[in-house]
Amino acid sequence: MGSRTPPTRRGVWFGLLKVTVGWSRCLSMPQSAPALVTKGVALGRLDQADDELAAYDEVIERFGGSDDPAIAAPVAAALVAKGTVLRRLGRPDDAVSTFDQVIKQFGGSAEPKIAKLVALVLANKDAIMPRSERSRR
Repeated sequence: MGSRTPPTRRGVWFGLLKVTVGWSRCLSMPQSAPALVTKGVALGRLDQADDELAAYDEVIERFGGSDDPAIAAPVAAALVAKGTVLRRLGRPDDAVSTFDQVIKQFGGSAEPKIAKLVALVLANKDAIMPRSERSRR
């Protein structure tokens, strides 16, 4: 029996990505939304920002109009993650616009997970707003 080399961090994320791609293809609507968010996270860990954004956009496009409370949390998470990626890519206006969408769509939610995401967006939005926007407030 030979010794195995432990997987690298990148290898672990790549493995997770392969699994979540499979999940997102075969699960019913409510279960595929969180799988697609996980796919986005895995792509981000692999430094594939464009594909990461595409995964979050897929969640938002496919499930953003749903009234199902089980789907609202992954949609909110996808929006927050998308805004964070946009900020990291040096696109603060797009990030703020995405965070505004979180506030507009989920600002009144009583769901604890969603309320935490909205609070995070509200607390950090000023930090990423372009200086010109902050000076107009």
